[in-house]
Amino acid sequence: MTSMACSHGVKKQLINLLLAVPIQTSRKLSDLEQQDCDIIERLIRSYFYIVQTFIQENVPKAVMHFLVNYVKDNLQSKLVIHLYKLDQAKTLLIKSGHIAFRRKETLDMLKVCKK
Repeated sequence: MTSMACSHGVKKQLINLLLAVPIQTSRKLSDLEQQDCDIIERLIRSYFYIVQTFIQENVPKAVMHFLVNYVKDNLQSKLVIHLYKLDQAKTLLIKSGHIAFRRKETLDMLKVCKK
């Protein structure tokens, strides 16, 4: 922790606002000032809790969003490049014997069903 001087000359210590460490001042606070300080402290704690919750919920979503979009865009282009290589184009367009046989069977069944 480090210390700093306020504009009115009172020395205060900087603290982590999430810890319950009181700020040491050289003068005694009135009851109203102490209540104001307590309210401000609770508001700050609430704010930090809201921000922490927001980050915990949204950072994984953002990471997944950017990862999925990056992979989708780049994977598609890389797959298309590999798909359209000149030496593989002819082998990819050849029908397998099994598919040709199934297609012929299906056409024969369709003709029988129409009759």
